[in-house]
Amino acid sequence: MRRSRLRAVLSAAGFEVDRDFPHLRGDTTVSDEPFLTLGRLRPVVVEDLLVLLY
Repeated sequence: MRRSRLRAVLSAAGFEVDRDFPHLRGDTTVSDEPFLTLGRLRPVVVEDLLVLLY
């Protein structure tokens, strides 16, 4: 999932992406595999994210 798509999905789920995920970034590994880094998250954001995942 691309960073822009993830931002859109998180926003649609009610997150304020710039505030709740200030360190969100996309990268690639040395073998050119894409991955996303969420960075440090406040506990309330983690709880809300867990509710969304489960």
